[in-house]
Amino acid sequence: MREDQVPKVADTGSPWELFPRSNLLSRDLLPYDSNDLGSNSMKKLRILVSLVSNENDYQREQARAVTEMAERLGAEVQIIYADGDSINQSQQLLDMIQAAPNARPDAIVCHPAGTGLSQVARTAVANGIGWAVVNREVDYLSEL
Repeated sequence: MREDQVPKVADTGSPWELFPRSNLLSRDLLPYDSNDLGSNSMKKLRILVSLVSNENDYQREQARAVTEMAERLGAEVQIIYADGDSINQSQQLLDMIQAAPNARPDAIVCHPAGTGLSQVARTAVANGIGWAVVNREVDYLSEL
C-alpha cells in the first residue's frame, strides 16, 4: 500500500477510542468511509494488537472490544499476547514486521509488557506499518 493510500481512522466510532491513553503515531493519512472497508475497491485494513497477557480481565476486555470494532468496520484484527514478557513481545512483533509484505499488518496497536519498544516501533514505521502505544507514555513518537 502506498503512503498516499493508507486509510485514516475516523474520529468517531474509531477503534482507537478503546484505548484511552494511546500515543498514536502522527501520520498524514487520507480519510476513508468505513462502509467502503469491505468492498472490492479497497484492501481490508489489517491491525495487529499486542497485549500483555490474556490472564488479565482488562486485557481480555480490550481484545473483545477491538475485535467487535474491527468486525463493525470491516477490518481484520489479530490479537497476540506477550505472556507478561517484554522480550517475547518484542520478538513476536518483529516476526510480524519482518514477514513477507503481503502478510504484514497495516498498523500495530501495542500495550507494552515492559519498555516502550522504541526499536520495534522504528522498525515497524521503516516498513510502512503504523504504530500506536496504549496505556503507556513513550517519548520516541515524535522521532518516528
